[in-house]
Amino acid sequence: MFMSSLAVMSSPVNLYQQSKQGKVAELRMELNSGGKKDKNNSAKKIALKKIVANMTMSNNDMVALFPDIIACMQIPSLEIKKMYADADPYVRKTAAFCVAKTYDHDRRLVESSDLIDKLNKMLSDNNSTVVASALAALMDIWERSESIKLTIDHASASKIVSIMGDCSE
Repeated sequence: MFMSSLAVMSSPVNLYQQSKQGKVAELRMELNSGGKKDKNNSAKKIALKKIVANMTMSNNDMVALFPDIIACMQIPSLEIKKMYADADPYVRKTAAFCVAKTYDHDRRLVESSDLIDKLNKMLSDNNSTVVASALAALMDIWERSESIKLTIDHASASKIVSIMGDCSE
């Protein structure tokens, strides 16, 4: 009897679950560390870079950290703000989907922030995948929202039509 319960506790599935939860908890703690003694917000910058690296490797668990990442936007650091306008189109595409996922979990957070405006600005991105991801995120949010209206101006509509051949979505 003792052996069977031990086997369940140490099965690879259980260890993987603990590992995933541990990584998210560790990164959340790093994002919220530092305090007043970390005047340059270096702990937060390092944590944000780790999160972006994990997102780039398709680690979907990082979505759970999005509210903590949004809180970092209030920090008056140009370096942190630049991280949200990453040069890598994959990171921008992932960010668009993260906004839609966050909307699933906390509508008020998304609606009270400037994230919808950022998605709208992404419609004019040079990368067709980023534009398609931003449009998909906006459509996803619009379908579930009673207060958000989806309107597309002529310039964005023209951009979307011109990239349609490049998109698979």
